Amino acid sequence: PEIDYHLPLFIFQILEITESLELQKPFHLVGLSMGALVSAAFASELREFVKDVVLISPAGVGVGVSRLMELAKIKGIGEMAVKTLSASPMLENAIKKLAAETGQDEIAGMLENNLKDPAYQHAILSTIRNIDLENGHEHYSVLGLSRRPAMVLWGEKDKLVPIENKERLVELMPASKHKVYAGSGHMPNTEMPEAVLGDILAFWQAGEPNPAD
Repeated sequence: PEIDYHLPLFIFQILEITESLELQKPFHLVGLSMGALVSAAFASELREFVKDVVLISPAGVGVGVSRLMELAKIKGIGEMAVKTLSASPMLENAIKKLAAETGQDEIAGMLENNLKDPAYQHAILSTIRNIDLENGHEHYSVLGLSRRPAMVLWGEKDKLVPIENKERLVELMPASKHKVYAGSGHMPNTEMPEAVLGDILAFWQAGEPNPAD
C-alpha cells in the first residue's frame, strides 16, 4: 500500500501477526537482514513478548551505507533508478547470480517479479528512506543491555552485511552467541538450511532463562 514503511510499522505488524496467531508469550523471534534490525527493535520495546532472539546477517550495525543507497533516498532519483533497474538486463543478471550462489531459483524468481511491481518498489524505497541503517546499532545495544538470550548467525562471504560487522555487534551484545558459516553469503538459512535449522533448534532447546526485566 501507499504508506510510509518504518520501524514502528514493522513492529506493529509483528504484533498483529502474533496476536492473530494467538502465539503463547514469550515466543522465539527470528529475523534476517533488515528483519534482524526489526526483530531487535521489537524485542527491545516489547521485552515481555520475547523469549529469545535469533539474528541472521543483521543489518544496521552502524556501518556506512553504499552510495547507491544514499541516492535511493533522494525523491525522484530513487524512483527513476528503481524503475530503470527493473527494466534493465542488469536485474536479470543479478537475479541469476543470486540463484546460482544460493541455489534458490524459486526465491530469486519471486524477487525478480516483485522488483518489477510498482507497489513493491515504493515499499523498498520508503523502507530505505525511513530506516536509518547507520544508526540501527542503538536497537542492538538496548537488546544487549536487556541480556535477552540471543544468537547471531553470519555468512562468511556475505557482501551485503560483511562479517567484519561481527566485532561491532559483539561489543553491543556481549552476551550473545555467534556462529559463522564458512562459504555462505547473505542468506545462510537458504544456502545451508539444515545446518542453520540445527543450530537454531539447539539454541532454543538449551532454554537459557530470561533475565528479570
